[in-house]
Amino acid sequence: MRRVDRLRRRNSRTKLFLLIPLALLMVAGATVMGSGAYFTASSANPANVFTAGVLSHSNSKSGSAILTASNMKPGDQVSGTVTIKNTGTLAGSFSLAATNLSDTPGPNGGKLSDVLQIRIERETEKLYEGPIGAIPTLNAGSYMPGEEHTYTFTVTFPDSGNPGGATTGDNRYQGSSMSIDFVWTAMQQ
Repeated sequence: MRRVDRLRRRNSRTKLFLLIPLALLMVAGATVMGSGAYFTASSANPANVFTAGVLSHSNSKSGSAILTASNMKPGDQVSGTVTIKNTGTLAGSFSLAATNLSDTPGPNGGKLSDVLQIRIERETEKLYEGPIGAIPTLNAGSYMPGEEHTYTFTVTFPDSGNPGGATTGDNRYQGSSMSIDFVWTAMQQ
């Protein structure tokens, strides 16, 4: 065998001996790096529960009139009360509106909504005083859960004195009638 061939073989063997340990080191390094060995920890927060609050109220005269009066004449006054309570779990802003005004003039053409005066009070606070036919939507206050308030409604038929004739002055309202609804509304604060 020639010397050149022997040198080539020896170089090949030397390279092989050098490459084998290098390959082993690379495999070991890949194993360590690729194993993903690391610490972990975890915790849980189970049973997260959510509920919606309730906005509701009770009306001590629900479904019935707060006040009625028949055969009114000039100078008469009638009062009635109602208690409104927040029966829900949320605070609410309450309002009062007058709706469904029905006015039937008597034979002399007078409408009671033009003459009757109303005063609406929450305990000692006056919410409105004026013509019954012109009641705006009223702020009835803020209620916390369980809170209640009593409202007093007073209707007056003013006496304007002696009428000038059989169909004038207060005589215009003889035989007239009217009705009105009061509606309570609560809105979440």
